Amino acid sequence: MGRRQTLVVLSLIAHLVLAAAPAYALTCRPLEDRYVFTCSEAGCAPRFRARQVQSHGFGFALCARRLVIEQFPDWAVSPIQDALRAKIDRPPLGPVEVVLEHRIYVPAPQNDAALREALQSPRSHVQIRLAPEGQVALRAALARRSVDELWASRRAWAMDALIVSVVGAILLGSYAWFVKRMRQTQGPGQVRLLGIVLAFDTFLFIIGGAALTVPLVPTIGLAATPLALLVAVVQLATFAVARIRRWGVPDRHRPTV
Repeated sequence: MGRRQTLVVLSLIAHLVLAAAPAYALTCRPLEDRYVFTCSEAGCAPRFRARQVQSHGFGFALCARRLVIEQFPDWAVSPIQDALRAKIDRPPLGPVEVVLEHRIYVPAPQNDAALREALQSPRSHVQIRLAPEGQVALRAALARRSVDELWASRRAWAMDALIVSVVGAILLGSYAWFVKRMRQTQGPGQVRLLGIVLAFDTFLFIIGGAALTVPLVPTIGLAATPLALLVAVVQLATFAVARIRRWGVPDRHRPTV
């Protein structure tokens, strides 16, 4: 494989891997940003904010998220109250939550201007819900959900780590076998060995590329495609070194006993 062909393959796989994560992220459920008020005849008082944050993983963990309960930000009071007045003439009495949904690749609002823009954007989904269960029960339910989502996120990370470890071990084992056999093989046999390992790498590369199109197994693709290409390049370099240093080839100039 020449330098130009190698660069073309490298650029192709880089494009596939880098494009796979954003494309898969489009299929993730939206993140929720909840603002909880307690409304009375005198007005609505802020209580707390519960927002989902992304786990920043890949593969199975790409869509993982966890709920974080925090103090109601001061900058969010005015935009949320304006949104309430714009959507309903008179806020209901009792606990009220305003739920703002946004895509996983869109950051949650962190200031007054960003929140107003998100609330008014046609791409955002805003819900206003009366919480008849009460503020205490609502917060407890969200706290339980936060724990459940945290454990789900950890399980996704563990699954990703397991798949990457297995794929890496398989490719590392194939490389170790290749090096060992190269030292024991001479002449045309070394070329056949290179063909065998490159065929195996190509098989894993194809399997990984196919897995990128299946939302249930993205980690296999995100791990197998770049690792298979990397090992193939290393094997080609090892083959070149073996031929230059004459691995497995007896030295004709060395005197025999």
